[in-house]
Amino acid sequence: MAGAAASVAFYVLLRPDEKKSGDEFDNYKPSLMTRCFSEFLGVFVLVLTVGLNVVMGSTAVAWSAAASLMFMTYALGNVSGAHFNPAVTLAVAASGR
Repeated sequence: MAGAAASVAFYVLLRPDEKKSGDEFDNYKPSLMTRCFSEFLGVFVLVLTVGLNVVMGSTAVAWSAAASLMFMTYALGNVSGAHFNPAVTLAVAASGR
């Protein structure tokens, strides 16, 4: 139940464009806070997945890391660009893109 509540909270926080329509929806650009939080969430899920696989001694680290990265890219790609690498995110932010 707590996971479902957290998912709803993250969705509402990261997808405020769902309430917009027409030109307002087409011209929507996520705020810096929304983009940074989506990058943080993507990195967190990726590191958590790899870390738990290593701790548990799983032989499928590559498959689970790829699945979590694919999921987070699909879910958050149009919010922040889905870099999920803090160095790339800082470089893109510094260049003003």
